[in-house]
Amino acid sequence: MRSELADKPRIPAERASDASKDAMVRALRQRVTTLENERQQLLARIDQLQQRIEVLYGELYAKRGAMPSGLPSAAKPSRATTHGDR
Repeated sequence: MRSELADKPRIPAERASDASKDAMVRALRQRVTTLENERQQLLARIDQLQQRIEVLYGELYAKRGAMPSGLPSAAKPSRATTHGDR
């Protein structure tokens, strides 16, 4: 029985450890790639939203400019309706 164990090739513990480390590095690199892709998508979405904000501010400015001058209180939101106090 001992002769059977001696005949089997053994993998040194160090090599198994290296394989484990390599697997961990591969998994982490894959995760980094995934996170970088998600980051790029979020940055693109932020750019889209910033452009949309510019358009909406332009529309708001145009509407305020087109309002009759006799209604200044309707053109400006009162302090009670703003959300800056949160």
